[in-house]
Amino acid sequence: MSKKIVVFGPDNSGKTTLVQNIHDELPYFNKSHSLGPVSVEEMLRYTEDNLNSNEDFIFDRFPMIEEATCGYVLRGLNKFENMLDKVLDCLERVDLFIYCDPGLAVIMNWGDREQMDGVKDNIGRLKMAYDGIYKTLLNIQCPVIRYNWKNDELDKIIERINSL
Repeated sequence: MSKKIVVFGPDNSGKTTLVQNIHDELPYFNKSHSLGPVSVEEMLRYTEDNLNSNEDFIFDRFPMIEEATCGYVLRGLNKFENMLDKVLDCLERVDLFIYCDPGLAVIMNWGDREQMDGVKDNIGRLKMAYDGIYKTLLNIQCPVIRYNWKNDELDKIIERINSL
C-alpha cells in the first residue's frame, strides 16, 4: 500500500529541505512541485491524482492547507471553503502530516530570500493560521507531528514514515 505524506508550514520553515532530506533517505517517494496560480479544478485533479496513485508521494505544499492559510490570509479567499466534504476526503487519505515549525523568530529570518507579496507583512497571521491547521488536524484525529529542523529530528521522522 502506498504512503502519502504532507509537509506544511509557513515560508522559511524548512518544508522543502525536509522533503528533500526525506527523499534522500527514502528515494522511492515521489515529490510534489509547486502548481503556481492554477484553478481549483487543477489543484483538485493534481491532489487526487497523487492521492490515488499506487506510488509513495510526499507533498511539499498541499493545496487545501495552502488555501486555508495563505489564500485566506493573503487574499481573503479560501478557494475550498465551500467544499468541506472534498477537503475532508483528501485529508483522510493522507497517512502523515508534518507541520514544520521552527518558531516565528526563525521563520522571520528571511536573509536575501524573496517572498511572495504580503508574506513578510502578514507572517504573524500566517503562522497563526498554520498553528490553527495543526490544531484542527489533531482535533479531527489526523496523524500529525510537529517538526523543528533545529532539533535535528530527521531520524525520528524517517522512523515514523517507515512505521506507516
